[in-house]
Amino acid sequence: MDNQQAKPSDYEMGWLAGFIDGEGCFSFSHWKKRKGGNEYAVRFMLGNTHVPSLDRTTNILDRLGLAYHVRWFDRKSPRVDGSPRKRLWYISIVGYKRMYRWLVIITPLLYTKRRQAEMLLDFVNLRLNNAQSRRVLSSAEAKLVPDLLRMNR
Repeated sequence: MDNQQAKPSDYEMGWLAGFIDGEGCFSFSHWKKRKGGNEYAVRFMLGNTHVPSLDRTTNILDRLGLAYHVRWFDRKSPRVDGSPRKRLWYISIVGYKRMYRWLVIITPLLYTKRRQAEMLLDFVNLRLNNAQSRRVLSSAEAKLVPDLLRMNR
């Protein structure tokens, strides 16, 4: 018998989209490789200190069948008043195939970050369909790069 969890409700997906609009980050980066050429990366990150929000988010991502990574940071420096800082968690989704699956699901639900997600989805879709994607950008991909680089400035 199949033991699948129920898909997230519209209410849960709306909550997640709102949380992402407020706390999430869609990013695009590029760098020059030592042996020549360029490398490009797309990433989604969501960070906070509120553990119940992490639990709720990972539960939703699990039920969507999405791969992600959680990383914890212990912040060493105290607050100005001397009290300790809370542990910080980050969820990240990295890679073209993972980002494609994620962006197709979340983009229509976003409000303030929708344009960023749409631009990344366009780029990711082009990269996945470019047979030479590891070596060279297509002209359509190259046209998107300037706007993608400005996206998080």
